[in-house]
Amino acid sequence: MNTDHKVRWGARALLAAVPDLTGFRRLPLECQLAFNHETHRFISWLSVTGRMQPGADYLGPV
Repeated sequence: MNTDHKVRWGARALLAAVPDLTGFRRLPLECQLAFNHETHRFISWLSVTGRMQPGADYLGPV
């Protein structure tokens, strides 16, 4: 993953809010979606690489 400033900022923002990534699924959907674009990029990377599994609500309709 490209580690430019925006990506690192998104990672820091997520880990500051949710230090234990398994807790991300327990957040209300509104809180999950409230993160900014850079954080969502990091969440997508975590999902694709199998490091985190967001809930079905976060992933949206199929």
